[in-house]
Amino acid sequence: MHDMNVDTEILSRLNHLSDQMPDYAGYAVPHERGKSDRLVRDALAAKLRSIHQHIERALAEQVDQGVLHSLPLGERLKTRIDHLRQTIVSERLSDDALDDLEQPDVSPSLPSVLLNIDHQLIEAASNLEASVRQMAVQTRINPESLQGIHNQIEELQRMFHDRRRLCEI
Repeated sequence: MHDMNVDTEILSRLNHLSDQMPDYAGYAVPHERGKSDRLVRDALAAKLRSIHQHIERALAEQVDQGVLHSLPLGERLKTRIDHLRQTIVSERLSDDALDDLEQPDVSPSLPSVLLNIDHQLIEAASNLEASVRQMAVQTRINPESLQGIHNQIEELQRMFHDRRRLCEI
């Protein structure tokens, strides 16, 4: 019974990711692994690009209003987002790492763990994007909003690093 719940959960996450990235097939099929990795990284990079643009517009509106207190932290956020986006774009999983995902003695399987991480990454990026959009409509950006966004960026960076490290083992 437990295995069926795990399989249902994995299938649900795969369907969710496939809805957001139509060609995403997960990591169970060896010849689809590289494409799935690229699709996740491309989707994350696109979300980060959008987040950067929203922050840039929000900061520009603040400057137009003569409100400059949020500018330094906002600029640092933009730099961190750019750095993370470049890391995500450039750090594809190696062919060797993708080939080595099949380890029959490991439970849960590495392909299902990687699928779960991909799901969490896309969700975290979507939550970050929602936070930035919410902040962008505020008439004054408060430091707490920017700090919350900073924390979400750090978490996304940690998750991506953990994903890469998992495949290096």
